[in-house]
Amino acid sequence: MTFSDAFRFIEEGTNNLSIRHANRIQNKRMWKSLRKHILTRREKCKQAEANAEVLRKVKYLEQQKIQENKLSLAQINGRLSELRDKRDELEEEKQALLNQANASNNNVSSSPEVEAKWYFYYQMRFI
Repeated sequence: MTFSDAFRFIEEGTNNLSIRHANRIQNKRMWKSLRKHILTRREKCKQAEANAEVLRKVKYLEQQKIQENKLSLAQINGRLSELRDKRDELEEEKQALLNQANASNNNVSSSPEVEAKWYFYYQMRFI
């Protein structure tokens, strides 16, 4: 082996080492980048799950409020029906009492003795 051959051998070895070193650095960077990408994807997935959970809870609370409002509305409608029924009963009683009063007024008005007494009473009152 001559001096130039030895120099070439050392140079090739050095080149191989620098290429290997460059490849290692490149591989290291690639793995770091890949690891970083995987970690950011995991974080994004965790954040998406947390957001989805919050949305599920909000939707559940809204559904509960809707159900409570439906129950409240049903109670109000039931109470309104009761009040309408009560009003109808009172209207019937009122009509019956008016009919009874009209019938008694008709009976009283038809008797001449009562009419004379009332006539006399009204005359004495306004004199």
